[in-house]
Amino acid sequence: DAYGIPTESTCTQLYEACRQLCEGVGGKLTVGQESLPAWEHTEPKFAEHADRAATIPVNEEYKPADAVTANNDLDDAGIRRLINDCAARCSTLEAGARRYGLNRLVFVTASVLAGGNATEESFDTLRNTIVALADKLPPPEVNARVWITTVDVAIKEGRANPRRRAGLRKYPLTAQGLADLLVDEWRDHYRYVYLWKRWIRWNGLVWERVPETAHLLRDMVHILRWAQAETMRDPDNKWKDAAFKWYYHCENGEAPIKAEKLLRAMESTGMGLGINPQGLNVDPWIFACANGYFDVRTGVLRSPCRTDYITQCSSFNYISAIPDDKFSDYAPRFMRHLDWVFEPQGPEDGPRATAYLASWLGYALTGVNREQKILIMHGDGNNGKSALLDVFHAVSGDYSAKLAKEVLIRQKNESKNSDEIAELEGRRWGFLSETEATEFLSESRIKSLTGTNTVRAMRKFQEAFFFEQRCKLLLDTNHRPRIHGKDKATLRRLKLLPFHNVVTPAMRIGDWHAIVTRDEGHAVLTWLLRQAHQYHQTGSLAPEPACVAAAVEDFTVENDPIGLFL
Repeated sequence: DAYGIPTESTCTQLYEACRQLCEGVGGKLTVGQESLPAWEHTEPKFAEHADRAATIPVNEEYKPADAVTANNDLDDAGIRRLINDCAARCSTLEAGARRYGLNRLVFVTASVLAGGNATEESFDTLRNTIVALADKLPPPEVNARVWITTVDVAIKEGRANPRRRAGLRKYPLTAQGLADLLVDEWRDHYRYVYLWKRWIRWNGLVWERVPETAHLLRDMVHILRWAQAETMRDPDNKWKDAAFKWYYHCENGEAPIKAEKLLRAMESTGMGLGINPQGLNVDPWIFACANGYFDVRTGVLRSPCRTDYITQCSSFNYISAIPDDKFSDYAPRFMRHLDWVFEPQGPEDGPRATAYLASWLGYALTGVNREQKILIMHGDGNNGKSALLDVFHAVSGDYSAKLAKEVLIRQKNESKNSDEIAELEGRRWGFLSETEATEFLSESRIKSLTGTNTVRAMRKFQEAFFFEQRCKLLLDTNHRPRIHGKDKATLRRLKLLPFHNVVTPAMRIGDWHAIVTRDEGHAVLTWLLRQAHQYHQTGSLAPEPACVAAAVEDFTVENDPIGLFL
């Protein structure tokens, strides 16, 4: 029970859940990285404490959450009074129940304070009051060090999951009042990106785009029903009747739609839940997997955090248990294919080409664009490069994008592709396919999309905007593209990686990329993120193989035959 001591039925459910958990983890429960203190988590011992806790009477003294949420700005005296009053009632109980009640009091008070407007001084007062209380009680009953740990854990919990504030009276019974209520209730769950004209919602892993306003209105109805229940607790019958009728009318009328429009207007003025796209996905070294955030700098998976404002993720997990030298056991098809495509390069240059591509793919998953290069993967066809990129695209999730080739092709009116350029916003990498032998690359686009400057783009029917270009481009083509002139600043940005091996009809497997993604996707993503971590550690790509240097030289000659003649 978030507001006090659990009922007997709640304790029974808790006991059963913890019994199963104890069996699964060998009898040791943990909170974060620290073992829970004080109890030997064996079945009889836990049952004894659960039975004692169930006998504790439920009354107002055991509901510190109500007292705190009624006034989130408790002063030091108020905190001390709250704790001591509740502790005095706890002290009349028997030993086991008293310890449970006091621990519950400490946890709820700290978490509620953290979910409100408490300052660090308030938390210090809470800790000091608890230590003073511990000195007054028998040593077997209270361990001050354990309580301080409980406070710190509760503060983290309260900040991560703030409790609702009481006091509906401060919200006028108008559409504006409803909008103000929603701002307070949704502060940790919704944001409005005014430039996108879209709502985003925290789903526990990332901030996902809300597909339609109807979804938002459904969540609004839940708050309205909660508000109706809260009004019935107010002692003022006149206000209670008016408020209940208002919130009931809101649930069944057009007030939610008006409130949603008001919320949008408030976001544009910075008064509500608005956020600028530049405030999203800020950390270029964080990659969101299905099971947490992989930090490319440390090579460690950590828990999701809403304040990182990550809006992209992969649907695959990072598996830390896979050893670096055992990926062939976990992703056999993918790793064999990676080695096979470069077999024609020979026993010396083939592995170097594989390592070079691996470092490129790892670099592509980072949010930095400091290499200022475009990788052109070229070959005559049926050589596995498209299948390789399809797997890479699938495991990358929201971080990658398939782009139209016109993004890089020279045209008379390049501004008409601004909508395609807008797709690069927030992406880590994108790939383009199949340029024709007669098509020329745009030098200006190459420079702008491989640089570190901001890029201007505009989506259809929306205003223009600027964003930091982080997207690395990979071009998959059978024909090497052409380029005008001999501008060294342009040529140095192009790296050509030849694919010479050929998939014979006997070797062909239908939907190879889909099979590999299904069976080996988690291992492939893990391998790619290890490559990204290695790129961060070394600060550069793997050394260029001889085949890349030769292909770049041939490409330069093809596009500047007069220069070679002179």
